[in-house]
Amino acid sequence: MSATADWEQHLHAELPKKERRDTYDMSDATEIACADCHPRLQSALRILQGMIGSEWATADDAAVRHQKLHQYLAVTAITAGTLAVVCAIAQLAEVKVAWLEYLAVVAAGTAVFFGLRARTNHHWLGHRHRAERLRMLKFRAIARLLSDDEQQFQTELSAERQTVPDASDSARLEQWEREGSVEPPSPPPPRGDLDPDFAQAVISYYLVKRVAYQGAYFERRYREYESKSRTWRRLSFPLFLGSVLSVILHFVFEQVGHNEQVSDAFLAMAAILPVLGAGARAWLGAFELPRSASLFRAKHHALQSIAESLRRDREDIAATQRHIAEIEHFLANEHREWLRLLRDTEWYL
Repeated sequence: MSATADWEQHLHAELPKKERRDTYDMSDATEIACADCHPRLQSALRILQGMIGSEWATADDAAVRHQKLHQYLAVTAITAGTLAVVCAIAQLAEVKVAWLEYLAVVAAGTAVFFGLRARTNHHWLGHRHRAERLRMLKFRAIARLLSDDEQQFQTELSAERQTVPDASDSARLEQWEREGSVEPPSPPPPRGDLDPDFAQAVISYYLVKRVAYQGAYFERRYREYESKSRTWRRLSFPLFLGSVLSVILHFVFEQVGHNEQVSDAFLAMAAILPVLGAGARAWLGAFELPRSASLFRAKHHALQSIAESLRRDREDIAATQRHIAEIEHFLANEHREWLRLLRDTEWYL
């Protein structure tokens, strides 16, 4: 087996490991230590790890932390708020749940207060944007290994590093979101003295660490969001039918059965079921699950198509560079689309 095949086999073997699922593309300690890694690629990965690795890890950890806090507060506010309304309506049917209503109101108010005060959604977006920009910077630098010498590589990497905004710089985030071109930029020509083994090692790294990993991420997210949203989306029609049936039963027991207590209970149920439906829609809207599932599925298929061209033309370095530029352009626009989607989301905190 050739050195390139051994190297690519190592990369594929590491890809599905659960302990590396969240950091596989950005953490290269295992690859640097691998005997099958080309020495020049090892050197470049050490530089990237030193200049980008720790900063990316810090931004990513902060983004995950703020996202989890935002999700917890949003779910608490939506659930408690819905429960408070249900309890208030239930009292119309003389169901004594004032204590539960009180707890629900306190929980919803507390979640909203801390969510608005902490501005978790803004912190989440800022840190996630910084982490993604550092990720893009790394893989654009990997592609430049096919055209730059080590000194050029470090100089351009250092210069581009200065363009990545801090998490709190919302003005630069919004400016970047509005930028973008229809066509990917033209890559520089490959080096005339490019070592074929080194080139193939770089291409293997990019194919697995960038393309395969990103494709697996899109597919995983699509399946996760589809699974989460499926049950909630199926609730709307049954809740509507239940509300209509409750109105009919209210009429029957009031006009025919002359049972005011049961009639009031069905009247309360007719009002409660739409509230539950609104709560479910609020939960779906807060996290954009159905739309996110569709987008991730489309992105997965689009990336697969581009990646196939890269695999087919990997022996042609100039063509490979064009395919990589196209992939990076696609992923940058994917991130812009994600930012716009989140900004259009109806934030509940």
